[in-house]
Amino acid sequence: MFQDSALSKPYTVGGGTLPYTLTVDPELTVTVKIDGVVAPQIFSSSNTAVTDINQSTIYWNGLQPPASFSLAPGRVIELTASVPVTWHSPDQFYPYGSLWSAPTVTATTLRQTMAAPPDGMSGMTGNAYIAVPTAAGQFGAGLVVDILQ
Repeated sequence: MFQDSALSKPYTVGGGTLPYTLTVDPELTVTVKIDGVVAPQIFSSSNTAVTDINQSTIYWNGLQPPASFSLAPGRVIELTASVPVTWHSPDQFYPYGSLWSAPTVTATTLRQTMAAPPDGMSGMTGNAYIAVPTAAGQFGAGLVVDILQ
């Protein structure tokens, strides 16, 4: 370290310490149960597929796909987050949001029965569940559920 921009006056430092604090937040992990049975796949904030949520827009990292499941209508999905989160679920998303009832949620859990698409409507695939930690500055975790016809 120098006292001037010409690097001609070095500071004399000996035996000094620099106080600092390092804070590590716990990683967000989300476990999945389908009809009460734990699924082998866990999704987490280490998978940076969900990079940001801005005014209800979800940005997916195209180089790293999100976790996904294919489920038949009537199946029950239960998600449990390791830290408190804000949940974003299919009832909030266009274009099929109105077809979904709001899930049952707490700060760490989400439970929803898969809805069947109305007669004659293909689609309702790629429905996203997103968990965003309530602590600022952390990545969220995303899961895509495809509804089998």
